Amino acid sequence: MVTDRKQREKKLHQRLAHEYDERREGTKTGRYYSKEWLRYMIKKAKVSEGSTVLDIGCGTGILYEVLREEGLDCKYIGADLSPEMISVGKKRYPSIDLRIMDSEKLDFPDKSVDFIFMKAVLHHLPNPVKALSEMKRVAKKTVIVSEPLNNILTELPRYLLKKLTNHFDEDHTHFSSKEMKNMLAKTHIKNAKVYYFGYLAYPWGFTDILPGTKFLPLFILKGLFKLDLLLEYVPLLSRLSWQIIVVCDFRKE
Repeated sequence: MVTDRKQREKKLHQRLAHEYDERREGTKTGRYYSKEWLRYMIKKAKVSEGSTVLDIGCGTGILYEVLREEGLDCKYIGADLSPEMISVGKKRYPSIDLRIMDSEKLDFPDKSVDFIFMKAVLHHLPNPVKALSEMKRVAKKTVIVSEPLNNILTELPRYLLKKLTNHFDEDHTHFSSKEMKNMLAKTHIKNAKVYYFGYLAYPWGFTDILPGTKFLPLFILKGLFKLDLLLEYVPLLSRLSWQIIVVCDFRKE
């Protein structure tokens, strides 16, 4: 049932909220990777100064910090289903606008937000197509979504992590390129650009799930990340990434 699934997600993230804050974003390697991932998304979305940015599944609100680091003075709004995540975010960034909200029923008028970010959230939802439809309704300019990619290299590691750690729900999934495109088609999203993200550096950013990764020297992780940015342009190999990122530009529709 949908209600049961959402309650499980709330309970899961009530437990994980402080781990995100302390064991992932509280470590040098985890924080570096989280920020670079968001920086990549900001650049692909072409966020402009003075825009309104809605961060769905905002977690601790770290996107706000990255926008500031990029010199983008935007009106930031963070939304998350988890009260505990919002609580942690408010402690870290007391002055920002963080709200408890269901991504499948956004409390915003039509075309009221310039840019909408959703990083690794769709696979948590009972009805991801409904969430995409809501984002399309609310976004004035661009929606950018990053999701775990299902391919021959990622399937087994994700299966093992799901079985061997307590960071995942039984219904968590990951999407193939075809599945992602089918979901976009169901919401009649036409102008979408697809990017593949995360290769060698990606596993080292999850210091809460794989604690040993925090001991990797930061300069090595930075080098791996730069190499990953090159792998994105290698034909065929590029599709063997950990994430798929979709940028939907509604200004062209």
